[in-house]
Amino acid sequence: MKYLRSKFAETKACIIAFVISRFAPDYEQIKAENKELRSDIYNLIRNENKVDGLMVKVRYNMRYDMEDCMMAGSRTTEPTKFGGISSQIAAD
Repeated sequence: MKYLRSKFAETKACIIAFVISRFAPDYEQIKAENKELRSDIYNLIRNENKVDGLMVKVRYNMRYDMEDCMMAGSRTTEPTKFGGISSQIAAD
């Protein structure tokens, strides 16, 4: 009976590994990203006024500001005039 249980456990582990590698190749990457996001959320809530929380806030502000600049152009220009990728769409 012990032999059957161990064989079943081995087979189950092999099948799970195969399914994950075949149908969800980015599983480990997504798992790592989720872990990082959880730690960022924790730092934003628990360490809001400490260095860790402020660094997370600045990092995400810079990321979203960069995306806005790429799409809409310079952040110092008027918000009604586009200079980034959106200007190419509006010109067509």
